[in-house]
Amino acid sequence: MQFVEKREFFRLNVEIPAHINFFSNDNENGIKSFSTTALIRDLSGNGLKLETNTFLKEKNKLSVRFSLPLNERKKIVHDFFLTAQVRRKKNIERKNFYEYGVKFLDIIPSLQDKIIKFLFDLQISSRYHVR
Repeated sequence: MQFVEKREFFRLNVEIPAHINFFSNDNENGIKSFSTTALIRDLSGNGLKLETNTFLKEKNKLSVRFSLPLNERKKIVHDFFLTAQVRRKKNIERKNFYEYGVKFLDIIPSLQDKIIKFLFDLQISSRYHVR
């Protein structure tokens, strides 16, 4: 059996705090806006894996806010505000925690390049291992 990588970009395991905003429509109260914290568990140029105790539905659109250092000395930091969509979810072992596969929507190439550079620098520094 041969493994074939279908991803467009490589992913790297990380632990990056994030803040997410999303809308939910329950038929009783209409559309409501929600905000919560999350932890980014892996990151790529076109998406990420989030861990949070907030239940999200597949195909939920959300905004994800996180920061990345853009040089080795961590003196230059870039804040990312990206629109994304939940593509898959699963419960994780800890009670009431979920893991979500999230794809960025309409990410501009310059922001994608910053994420890829960050991941490449991490990989080179050997602080993290590639999945």
